[in-house]
Amino acid sequence: MKQLIRLSLFLSILQSFYALPVYADIGAADAAYDRGDYESAFGLYRAEAQKGSAEGQYNLGIMYAGGLGVTASLELAFESTEKAALQGFAPGQNSFGNFYRDGIGVKQDFAKAFYWYRKAADQGNPVAQRNIGGLYRRGQGVPRDFQRAAQWAEKAANQGISAAQIDIAVHYAKGMGVPKDLVTAYMWANLAYKLGNRTAVNIRKDIRRRMTDDMLVAAESMTTKWLEDH
Repeated sequence: MKQLIRLSLFLSILQSFYALPVYADIGAADAAYDRGDYESAFGLYRAEAQKGSAEGQYNLGIMYAGGLGVTASLELAFESTEKAALQGFAPGQNSFGNFYRDGIGVKQDFAKAFYWYRKAADQGNPVAQRNIGGLYRRGQGVPRDFQRAAQWAEKAANQGISAAQIDIAVHYAKGMGVPKDLVTAYMWANLAYKLGNRTAVNIRKDIRRRMTDDMLVAAESMTTKWLEDH
């Protein structure tokens, strides 16, 4: 049960990052999902999945994982997400990587997780980019490499993923794979905070304690510039 809850959580969070293409039945399924009519949403997603729609297969995986409108099944969630991933659908590839990273419904395999994350990241998927950074930072499935970890975290951070903004803030604050730079570190932590990530509160405070007032002014200016540009 705990595995089902965890899987449902990360898949449902990922769903919120991506707008679905305009398909009549997918749109209707999405609307049903949003209003809490999971049985109708499940039926519509399944119909699209059976037609070969990668979006339908991906969303069907979410429904099976969370037991939404159907009896929960990790096996069917895995199978449906795999179909979406094999069609090159980036959110599906990222989700499929999560199965292997977390060992949910399958033997944990960081190398396979990296493989699928990389496929999604190469399409610009920011969640996958952050996940790759995490694998490099921890040395899971790939040799530990703080420089590459920072590069991938910054890619995701620049796409507005607040968790990645915290990651790259820590890299700059500690000089992990990048030159130590408290101004840039504060900028990223500040952005994550402004985007509503409460985890950033203490990190931002810790960085601030080591900064001069002039450094703070510079960091706030950089924050404003980033928000204007994005």
